[in-house]
Formats: sequence, structure tokens, C-alpha cells
Amino acid sequence: MNSANRIQRLWSWQSVRWLLLLLVIPVAFCVGVFILFLSTYLIQILYFDFLDHMHRYAPRTVASFVLLSSGTSAALLVVAIIIGAVLAAISPGVRRHTRTASAVLVGGFLVACLGIAMFVVARSRPNRKIATAKPVWIAKLDSIPSHSNTFAATRRMVFPDIEHLVIASASELRTLDTRSGEVIAERQVGREPYIFASSGGKVVLSAGGQLQLLSPQLTPLNISFPLTGGEANEVSPSGARIAWQRFSKDPPKTIFLDTESLKTAETFASCHVETMSDHLVAESVVLVNEGSQPAINVCEPGVAEHILYRGPNQPSYSFYLNNKAMLMIVGDHLKVIDSEGRLLGEDEWPGEEIGFAGVSRDGSRFAIATERWGFGDPAHINRESIVVYDASTFRALLEIPSEYAPYLQSLSAFTADGKAFAIGSGSDVRYFHIP
Repeated sequence: MNSANRIQRLWSWQSVRWLLLLLVIPVAFCVGVFILFLSTYLIQILYFDFLDHMHRYAPRTVASFVLLSSGTSAALLVVAIIIGAVLAAISPGVRRHTRTASAVLVGGFLVACLGIAMFVVARSRPNRKIATAKPVWIAKLDSIPSHSNTFAATRRMVFPDIEHLVIASASELRTLDTRSGEVIAERQVGREPYIFASSGGKVVLSAGGQLQLLSPQLTPLNISFPLTGGEANEVSPSGARIAWQRFSKDPPKTIFLDTESLKTAETFASCHVETMSDHLVAESVVLVNEGSQPAINVCEPGVAEHILYRGPNQPSYSFYLNNKAMLMIVGDHLKVIDSEGRLLGEDEWPGEEIGFAGVSRDGSRFAIATERWGFGDPAHINRESIVVYDASTFRALLEIPSEYAPYLQSLSAFTADGKAFAIGSGSDVRYFHIP
């Protein structure tokens, strides 16, 4: 009898209710984790909509804090409600204080949301006011090659002169008249061609293991150069030199060719060509003897070389704008340095990723592509545009918004004088005048 009473007391309704509470705690934890992920997905939409409505932007670190803190607050609120409801069901003492506890929970959540919103406003900045551009004309083509990096973006479209725009697809070249956007010439070429504009207005074609010179109308000029044991995919901003990088073990590694004749010019014994001027080659290196410090190494003809730049962060991209100035993109910062490494100008796009979108052959204008990414799985682009800068003043002149410049699929090119700009994406080519 005593044993039966013990079993009855053990499995009394009060014991079952507390056992139910123990089961609710892990369930509430799992629900809280689910709400954390769900709320961050929904909050990211509200976050970017809020910034866009306020015409402001904020660094990615701010967005990360907002999503984490907002999602955590929502998850904790849900967990507290679940556990509080179970406690209220099994404990008369808790039921007496339910109204007060609920008010404290909801009030705390609202205060947290208000604090997060105030933090966003305090840490965000007004969007830049840059003049926007609309295309002078839009040409419809059957297809334009897409790309996923800066390398391909500026090697598939060129202005050999102000009257012609040449576009390279997978195996074809087409020339458009810049006055009307009409296709006036076509030519079949080798697979995956790269094209460049020479300083004298010719088209330099790199395809099929050789270089070839063409007129703007794509007529062969009977000048070619075999790229035996290497490739030629880099050209100086002025278009005067193209680099032939040899991959054989014997030096020299790199030889400059004159783009007007494809005859050999300067010879370099070292340096991989990441960017080049008419007379120099530059590459990113890590100085192991200086604490693994990132740097940019510059090679001169022969064997001479020197360190141009040292910094805490490795530049994502570096490009010569002319023979004396180099643009470096470090995260969301732009820097222009001279041939001695002195800072000439800088700018920043907090919270955005930056790519290079071209430079005019006279060095007067250059362009960058900016991307503001949303958060989620998968991540998505919330905003993108191409911005044209004046190289001498380092001032943003013009912004081409995402409706005309979906950067992840865009090709881009400047005219030699920097007064016109073209973007190609999907099946459209858009031509802009730059003031």
C-alpha cells in the first residue's frame, strides 16, 4: 500500500506538469533558433527598405549588428512567451503575475527595437548626391558575354576611336556606329577573344594564340605576332604597350610590344603583370621579411624593381590610370598614389564592394562599379551602380544606376578622351555622354 501511494504521488498531476516544463525548455530553445533565422531574413528586408526610404546607407558591420540583435531579441521574446505560458499553466503564483510579466516582456522588446532603429540612423550616412545619366541610345544585340570579374569586363569592349565601338562575344567581333548604335561590321574570330584599343585607334585582337591588328571596321591590317609559350591580356592605359607574358622557365618573363606595330619594345626579367603603364609593370606581393606585409612591387625594364606601396591590407585591385598615377582598391576604399607612393586622393564607399570599370586612354576619367549586398542565404545585391570619376580632381562626376548597369553582367569602356562611356549587358548596349 505504501509502495502504491509513492507511485501515485510520483505520477501526480503536479509532477507531470513540472515534467512538461522540462520538455518545453528544449522545445522553446529550438523554436527560438528557428525564429532567429526567420526574423533575420525578414529584418534584412525591412533594414534595407528603411535605409532606402531614408535615402541613407550604412556599413556592413552596422547591418550585421542590427540583424543579429534584432533577431536575438525576437527569438528571446518567443522563448520567454512559451516558457511563461507553461509556467502560468502549472503554477498559480506565476498566473498572478502574468499581466505584469507580459507588459515587461513586450515593453522591453519595443525598447530594444527603438534602440536598434536609433543606432541605425546614428551610424548611417546620407546617400551621395551624384548626377545620374541616361543613355543616348540603346542597341539590341542577340547576346553579349557576361562576366564575373573585373578582368573580363574591360577586355571585351573598346572604343578604337570616337566613331566606333567594338564588342567581342564568344567567337565574334561586332562594330557599332557610336552615332546610331547600328552594327556596321562583323567578323568571326577564335574562341574567347580579348580586345584592346591601340594608342593610334587600331583594334588589338588577342585570340587563337596570337595577336592581330584590325581596323575599327574589323579589316585585318596584316600585322600579327605569335604568342608562343605565353599570353597577352594586359595593356597600358594609353594603349601604347601590350604585355606578352611568357610562361617558360627561361627569362625574360615579360616583354612589352608596341601596339601600333606589334614589335618588341621593353623587356622585363621579373614581375607578374597585374597592371602596367607604358614603361612599368606592377604586381601584388607579400613581404615575408617585413612581417608578411602586403605591398605592391614595381618592375622596370631589365632587372630593376622597387616597392611602391606598403600597407596593412592587400589591395583588391590596382590599376595604372596613366604613367604617373595608380588607383588602388582596398576593401571599400579608393586610393590614388603617384610614382613615389605619395597619396594623391582617396574616397570610400562604406559597406559596398568596389570593382574597376575602366579608364580613358588620355587618363582624364576612370570608372568604378559599386555593389551593396543584402544579407541572407543566398545573399543578394541590394544596390549597384557605375560611378565615373575625374582623375585629376578625384571627384565623382556621374552615376549610372543599376537599371542601366547590372555590374555582374556588364562590359564597359571609355572613349579615348573620356567623354563617352558604354555598358553592355544581356542583349543591350547603352551609350552615355559624360559631361
